[in-house]
Amino acid sequence: MPKIYTDDIAPTLPSAITGPFQVVSAADAGSWIKIDPAAAKIIAAGNAQPTRRIVVPAVRVYSSATLTTIGQIIAAAYVTPSITGGLYFAPLQLPHDMDVSKPCKVKVLISPTANATTNGQVVRFQLSEAHLTPGTSRTESSFNYDWSVPDNWTTNDNNLITLDAGGGITFAGSTFQAGQQLALRLARIGAATEDTFDKNVAIAEYALLEYTATEF
Repeated sequence: MPKIYTDDIAPTLPSAITGPFQVVSAADAGSWIKIDPAAAKIIAAGNAQPTRRIVVPAVRVYSSATLTTIGQIIAAAYVTPSITGGLYFAPLQLPHDMDVSKPCKVKVLISPTANATTNGQVVRFQLSEAHLTPGTSRTESSFNYDWSVPDNWTTNDNNLITLDAGGGITFAGSTFQAGQQLALRLARIGAATEDTFDKNVAIAEYALLEYTATEF
């Protein structure tokens, strides 16, 4: 067996390295992972940062919504055409590892309660939020999102959608501050002229908050 020699392999690492130990991307010096035993953390920056999701359960219906299920098992609430209604989700403290300088997304699982019979229709959703730092005044805001119904949307098509405020994200970076409290309310604004879907829409009783984390 001939010996093969290369000059592009770094020296062998020792069995133990005094931390913190940082690994930097060869293509992007701003993307790195740092192992810090003293702080009991593995932190990251740039494209090396992980994406996480946390489940935010619903706690009550909002306005004219009716409790139902998606299929036989998934707890949900449905909103009929020409009606405004939806869900309140449990307030939460933003995760300690959330990079609040980066955008984040809110996603929900939806389904029609009857098969669509007309294509090219739209459902108007409205996401409202309140965030605050305890001991200070709160900030509240909302936006509308017009979601295009898939062609031939059936009750077996369960869609996990991002509530899009523009550019495929829900909240822009630096909307929140670290450790703030956040509360969400989602509604179908069926009374809006923009909402043209003529069937009930079921919204599962949870939301997903997807964010960029600062550590593993």
